[in-house]
Amino acid sequence: IPAHGWRVVKPAGARASVRADERSIENDFIRVEFNDKYHIVSVYDKQNDRQIIEDGKEANVFEVYEDYPRAYDAWEITEYYKQKKWIADDVSAVEVINEGNYAALKITRKYCDSTFEQIISLDEKSQRVDFKTKIDWHEDHVLLKTAFKANLVQTTEGTAAFIHGGPFANIAHGCNSIV
Repeated sequence: IPAHGWRVVKPAGARASVRADERSIENDFIRVEFNDKYHIVSVYDKQNDRQIIEDGKEANVFEVYEDYPRAYDAWEITEYYKQKKWIADDVSAVEVINEGNYAALKITRKYCDSTFEQIISLDEKSQRVDFKTKIDWHEDHVLLKTAFKANLVQTTEGTAAFIHGGPFANIAHGCNSIV
């Protein structure tokens, strides 16, 4: 330790409770698992013994849609945009980051002439998964969406519901919504 300085010291043999490997990130609260395209296939809440991603579903999927509006380019999304969809899942690099109380996967993807760089991370004491995404976008007449098929809340009937904060209140939608 330098004179008049400081350094964070962990006891010998102490192991960080957050870690990442090629296909997962985990701390004491959450385990996140990825498939070979680095889509999230599992977010397991350890405290509540609950799977957040439904079986067979994927999350953090970059979906690309054709965007040819009738009148106003960049402001009008037609009801037909979902008819032509592509998945941007060309992974060009993955970096595992384990730095003390922080673990992450840095995933780089390509789509045509565009590049996506995303860091998906967990802090040691956090119950939240963080996403930091940078996109160098060079496409015309396409729009990009990140799809999450999550089962965050259930209705009293046991069906999936999605809750979002509107301007006046929280509004719950049943399974006919985004979920």
